[in-house]
Amino acid sequence: MVEITKLLIMQDFDLEIDKIDEKLNLISGKTNRMDLEIKQEEELLAKKIALLKKVTLRMKQNEDEVKDLGEKLKILDLKQRSSGLSPNAYLALQTEMEKIREVVSPLETRVLEDMEKIEILQKDIEKGKKVTAGRRVHFEEVKGKRKKEVEEIQKERELVSTKRNQASLEIEPDVLGLYEELRRKGKGRALWEAQTEGCPACGLSLPRSFLKKIVGKTTADPCPNCEMLLCWTGVIDEIL
Repeated sequence: MVEITKLLIMQDFDLEIDKIDEKLNLISGKTNRMDLEIKQEEELLAKKIALLKKVTLRMKQNEDEVKDLGEKLKILDLKQRSSGLSPNAYLALQTEMEKIREVVSPLETRVLEDMEKIEILQKDIEKGKKVTAGRRVHFEEVKGKRKKEVEEIQKERELVSTKRNQASLEIEPDVLGLYEELRRKGKGRALWEAQTEGCPACGLSLPRSFLKKIVGKTTADPCPNCEMLLCWTGVIDEIL
């Protein structure tokens, strides 16, 4: 049997602190999510920039190869036009030129495809830089406002925490220890107010003999099912 008056006062402070902590966690969660989203956009932008460099390098290599093969074709064409060239030599040059053209054609196609990719990537990157820069500036503004908000909430928490600590000094150490243990088990609440024949903590039915022990009293007893402290705040006539 535990006297509940002082315990209820302290629990109210604890529950108020829990609500303040939830508010702080919510603000922190929103800030972290916003920061994460921007970082993901920045990472995607970095990947596009890396891809642009890769495609640009590949296009340059293909352009250089097309240019080199073009020079070879010019040389072979001049040889083919030279006088005194035998038919077999002419055909050999023609065959070699056709092979080179077979290599050049797909290279030129790849160059054109890469040019299109580069144009698209450049536009995406330019747009992405503006968007992420804008979002980062906005985030810093929001973070600054939330920092002030958090500071105010933390002051409120410190005040409530001080009152809670003062209230705890008026409670017997063994009762306080039991309360703290039950509070950890009961998701923040150790003392529950019963108004029906069911336990508000676990939901199971309470024996009538137990109810008679707590009805009309300023004390609490542990629930026979879940061991949470129960006090009666319901209508007395419904039980007695």
